[in-house]
Amino acid sequence: MNAAAQPTAVLLVAPVPPPRGGIGTWTESVLALASRCEGISIRTVSTSPRYRPVDESRRWPRLLHGAGQACRDLGGVLFQALRRRPDVLHLATSAGLALARDACILTVARLLRIRAVYHLHIGWLTATAERGGIERAGLWLTLRLSRTVVVLDAASSEAARRIHPAADVVLLPNFIDASEWRALRSPAPPPRRPRVLFVGWVLEAKGVRELVTACASLAARRDFELLLAGPGDPSTVAELQALAGPKAEWFRPIGEVPRGDVKPLMESADLLVLPSHYEGCPYVILEAMSLGLAIVATSVGAVPFMLEHDGHAAGILVPPRDTGELERAIDRLLTDPGLRAELGERARRAVEHRFTIDAVRSRYLELWTGQTSA
Repeated sequence: MNAAAQPTAVLLVAPVPPPRGGIGTWTESVLALASRCEGISIRTVSTSPRYRPVDESRRWPRLLHGAGQACRDLGGVLFQALRRRPDVLHLATSAGLALARDACILTVARLLRIRAVYHLHIGWLTATAERGGIERAGLWLTLRLSRTVVVLDAASSEAARRIHPAADVVLLPNFIDASEWRALRSPAPPPRRPRVLFVGWVLEAKGVRELVTACASLAARRDFELLLAGPGDPSTVAELQALAGPKAEWFRPIGEVPRGDVKPLMESADLLVLPSHYEGCPYVILEAMSLGLAIVATSVGAVPFMLEHDGHAAGILVPPRDTGELERAIDRLLTDPGLRAELGERARRAVEHRFTIDAVRSRYLELWTGQTSA
């Protein structure tokens, strides 16, 4: 094989589950995409946390554990890059405390003359650009060290250019393997209480407190159940149980569910609610959209772009931390099955048009082969 026929070698630096999270799901999707692309050879360095719980919120433990994790990640990149130098390094990040690690990895790529793609999976880039401070300074450095910067929504694209005007910024939303998420709903489900579903880490930043508060108020006049599906600290779950009421039968925190059980759980629900304080381009929404499930979500990150199709709403958006609006949106969908069906069908069509492997394959090929344009 001559040099011109050699595949493009990609070193993907990103979290590989477990534990499962949004970027980890993206990693699995990218690996599936790459397997369908001729001329692409891909290797991974997993940045999944190994030294701390994902829900650890105390700053000093995060710093100490993060330092160990960063050394591990950087060592993995050095080993893989020196073993077989890639054509492109694709680094996926949630920024924050990881910015120091990212700067080191991107510096290694620059010293070794490896083209670097920096993929920002964050929903607060606009706020960071506006308030300045150490995180903005860290982002300026990582954007400067990157050849191409990938963001998830238009607001983040503008914010990245404000932080580093010379950055080559590409807007590229997350995507899904639609063949794995086609709805297989029973045409005549057995009678049961309407089901509101939350899937994700049971964390304050996911808006779970507002969700339980809204549902506690709603439960006084509606018959339904709220399922919280996802891992969380027992103390957080206990606080939510207290908010719901010790004997609230409608409140059902079921903990983490196996990956293979998420789809049947969504198919059994009447609507999905994701009231996060911030998001990037959440996979749980893409999965629910693929199944034609009605969705209530906060207007953060790429979510407004996701829940729109042909100029029409494909879900109901509410402001973050607004318990009253959240309650009204859930109530509206619980009492209007026709609206649930209409929004769910629009959401399903939106996924098929914009968020599948086929819809983004050429964009990723451009990224990896160096043919991107801002």
